[in-house]
This record gives sequence, C-alpha cells and structure tokens, in this order.
Amino acid sequence: MTQPLTPASRDGFRRTVFYSLMAGMTPLIPIPWVDDQVLGWVRARMVRTQGRSAGYEIGDRAQAALLGQERIDAVGGCFGWMLSLPFRVVFYLLKKIFKKLVLIFTLKDCVDVFSTTFHEGYLLTRAMERRVVAPEELAPRAEIYAARHLRWAVAATCEQVDTSPVRRLVKGVFGGSRRVLLRGARLLVVLRNRLRRLPQEPDAGGDGARVGGVGAGGAAVRAGTEEAIAAAEAEEEGLTGGLVDRLTKALSEEGEYLKHLDEVFLERWSLESGGGRPGDGRDSGAMS
Repeated sequence: MTQPLTPASRDGFRRTVFYSLMAGMTPLIPIPWVDDQVLGWVRARMVRTQGRSAGYEIGDRAQAALLGQERIDAVGGCFGWMLSLPFRVVFYLLKKIFKKLVLIFTLKDCVDVFSTTFHEGYLLTRAMERRVVAPEELAPRAEIYAARHLRWAVAATCEQVDTSPVRRLVKGVFGGSRRVLLRGARLLVVLRNRLRRLPQEPDAGGDGARVGGVGAGGAAVRAGTEEAIAAAEAEEEGLTGGLVDRLTKALSEEGEYLKHLDEVFLERWSLESGGGRPGDGRDSGAMS
C-alpha cells in the first residue's frame, strides 16, 4: 500500500515541481553547452536539497549514481569516444542550433525535460521519505550499491509507466506561459554566471560537493555560499512562483497516476533490492 502525501511530503512535492520547472526551462537557453551545464546543476541541486530535507547528506559518488552520471573507466571505450568526438560535437551543435531556431521543437524539449526531471525527483524524494535505503548508504565515502539499485528502480519505473499524462498536462500549461518561460531561462543564465563566481569547497566526507562549478552540498560548504544559492533560487521562484503553483496543483490532482507510479516503483524496488549487488554491465543512464 502506498503512503499518502503528508504535509512534509507536500512541501517536497512542490520543491520537485520547482526544480523540474527550472530544468524544463534549460532548453530555452540559447547557448549550447550552457543549457546542459545548468540542467546538470539543477538536477544535482534537486537531489541534494530533497535529500537534506529527508535527513540524507548525499555524497558525490552516490549523487552521480542516483542521476545516472557514473563514469565508465574503460580504455577501449574512452579511445572510441575520443575518435568520435569531432563528429559528436558537430552533430550536437547542429541539433542544438536547429531546435533553438524553431521554438515549437524547443518547447517540446522543455516538456520532455520537465517530465523526466519530475519523475526522477518525485520517485527519489518518495524513496528517501520512506527510508527505502538508510541515510548512511548514500553518505559521502559510502559504497554506491544502494544508490545504483535506487537509480535502476527509478529508471525501470519510468520505462514501465506511461508518462504521457504528465507531458500532456505540462504541455498545456507551458503553451500559455511562453513569456514567463523565456524570462525564466534568461534569469537562469544570469544566476549561473553569478553562482560560478562563488567559492567552491568539498563536503565533509571528502568526496566533494562541486556541481556545475558551484559547491552545492555537504557540511563544510560555507554558509555564505549556501545563502547565495538559496537567494538565487528565491529570485527564480519570484519570477516563476505562479507557474510553479499552477503545475503543483494540477499534478497533485493526478492522484491515481501518482498512486500507480508509487506502486510500480515499490514493485521495481523490491526486485532491484532483492537481487544482490548490481553488476557492471547494466545501464544506469538517463531515463527517457
């Protein structure tokens, strides 16, 4: 049986929507690479913030595993990647430029990125609220087996569930909010440039808390840095708060969908957590 949203989890739900909206605006950033950098920072910030609210201090390696960003250290793989790098760069730039010139395709990307981030954030937040893994299993210097299992359970859930209801809902809201989205994307670039000038400091566990050039978590991050990041988020909230409220209300009314999402996740988690330590051959990449 799934647990209903408590007042604390309702706050977490709104924060998930807020970070999903920030992520969903990144395709509107007109500068290639900067949009992906900001997206990476938003996703990492969401995991750290939601984890801290649930009583977790998530280490860098666990965070990378939760977000499907673990590096594969293989000589052959790296060599092949380097050989194909020029072609990847050219293709990447052409695709980015084309999509940014045609707003209709960019808005579709906005919806898709929002949906991916929302499902990822919702399921990870619910998992931490339920304590499906102990806080020490995601802490700095901890082994990352639990984080990998959790990532795979989230990814498998999103592959199994039809997420089109969320995309349709978000598409309808975004279609009438283009001006706010464009202003929000421009503000993200301003905030990104401002935050890059802040000091970086590794977390207390020694595996670092550097996310997109900004120290984003850990007991040793300076209070001033954390306050600056919170102030930047508050500035974005001030611009997009009305849109966040609309999306939060609309998504929270999808009770049957969220219940089904929870149930599928618990089934997948039961399978993942009961299968022993994950092998190296499984894919922990981004969800579609």
